[in-house]
Amino acid sequence: MKKTLQGFFIVFFLLVFSCQVFAEPSYPESQSHSFFAQDNAGVLQQKTKDTINSLGKELQEKTKAQIVVVTVDSLEGMPVSEYGNNLFRKYKLGDAKLNNGCLLLVAVKDKKLRIEVGYGLEGALTDGYTGQVRDKYLVPAFKKNDFDTGILNAYKELVKKTAGEYKVQLPGLEKSAEETEADKSDDNEYGWFWALVLLAVGFGIMALAFYIVCKIVVFVLTKLGVYDGTTSSSGGGSSSDSSSFGDDSDDGDSGGGGDSGGGGSDGDW
Repeated sequence: MKKTLQGFFIVFFLLVFSCQVFAEPSYPESQSHSFFAQDNAGVLQQKTKDTINSLGKELQEKTKAQIVVVTVDSLEGMPVSEYGNNLFRKYKLGDAKLNNGCLLLVAVKDKKLRIEVGYGLEGALTDGYTGQVRDKYLVPAFKKNDFDTGILNAYKELVKKTAGEYKVQLPGLEKSAEETEADKSDDNEYGWFWALVLLAVGFGIMALAFYIVCKIVVFVLTKLGVYDGTTSSSGGGSSSDSSSFGDDSDDGDSGGGGDSGGGGSDGDW
């Protein structure tokens, strides 16, 4: 009987252990050619990845901090906080001594996101701040399936906050902001052009409608005998056509950090 019970427990624990092993998700390998923008889900434009990689490398060179974006299709059933923490440690984000890494994880099909923060950045990238970044930049854009814009804007905010913590200037970030303003200016000019076009079309339609109404009125009055289509003056001047009103005209690498106490923010959309 004892041996039977022992055998039962051994089999039971083996089954439990096997289930845990098979349940472990497959984590994407770090991409050396695009370390700061690892788009495994294929939702980022190349221009966006280039911007993120450039800003990430610049921030790392001046602060040793690493902020990395990782997109995946699915978390394979694992909670986003656990998946993010494991991936953070796998990539060893941040400096080995400073532990100043940050991971922006987006699971597209699961509609889950996580901002995982290392110990060394928890004073700057607090839970409250990362929650604001999530609610302001990520969730609203993701609801429109605009992952590219949401991730880029959130990344810039995280980089800006981290650079401020270390009191360093990032010319790349300032240039990026100037380019964004230039794009907005171009959009505004383009908007004014179409507004003027619509205004001109509107005036044209109103003029045409006025002309048609006048023609109808003249036709009706002529039929009723009230108006004979001519005008006269006391001096015997010339007659004129009543229709004459209306003018006819025609690079990065893995750090040595990786310690994260679970700080940050997660959410879904």
